[in-house]
Amino acid sequence: MLKTICKDAFVTVSGGGVSYSVYKGTTCRTCAESEPLGQGEYEAGGFPQYGNATDRGTGGMGKRYYIGDHWYFEFPHLKDIYASTSNLNVMEKSSLEYALQTITKRPADFSKVYQKLLATKKLIKFQINPKAISNAQYNKDNISIEFKDSYAIDGDMLMEELLHAAQHLVYYGEAMDNKYKDYEFEVKCFWDCSYWIAYIYDGLDYPAPMYYATITDSSILSDYEPFIEKIYQAGFFSRTNLATYNSIADKWKGYNGMHISNFTPKMILDILGRARPPLKQ
Repeated sequence: MLKTICKDAFVTVSGGGVSYSVYKGTTCRTCAESEPLGQGEYEAGGFPQYGNATDRGTGGMGKRYYIGDHWYFEFPHLKDIYASTSNLNVMEKSSLEYALQTITKRPADFSKVYQKLLATKKLIKFQINPKAISNAQYNKDNISIEFKDSYAIDGDMLMEELLHAAQHLVYYGEAMDNKYKDYEFEVKCFWDCSYWIAYIYDGLDYPAPMYYATITDSSILSDYEPFIEKIYQAGFFSRTNLATYNSIADKWKGYNGMHISNFTPKMILDILGRARPPLKQ
């Protein structure tokens, strides 16, 4: 029996008075099942579909693992966000690489938030945690995103947690608290506004978007649908919408938490608070 053992490479980067480790790629070798794992090594979990693969060994016959091969994998989208404390195997890194690639296929507002997140230079610990209470979860205490299993690493779930990371690291800092539902509602509302504005204004090839915030609470639809329609017809989120926004957020039962009276959704106002060009005819 054989197994493939991998090890990640990181380099230390300094700037602005701080130092941090940047992911630089992964090397993998195929060996006997009995060979023990060395420090920092882990089993591959499979052959990656995404990223760049180069066989620097002598055993290769295409993109598969063989005795004698020495694979080097690069996942370019991980280098700006992946912390050295992460624990994803090669297959999981491949899924994360693909999920990060999908950001640019979304409305441009998502990329704007992500670029602001990257500008903080804060790296995120990505990990698999079978005991996680949800499929994907951002934790501000240790700046991590954990997935319940490998299958949970998909574009939508990752994007939602990256928006929560941006809320913490860009907009609210330590004031962000899970006991309040407002941060969850802001992400859902940002999602809906961004997709509907892009659908109406940008001519992107999307089907008519669903109402993301109503998936977990359909009872608000009669209030929420005309609210979102008002925003996408205007092409931006005006401060005059805040009273209605907070009224709906207070009623929303999609997350078990309290509502902050007169909450200001900083991420929404920053990214969506500017007028768009006239509505296309």
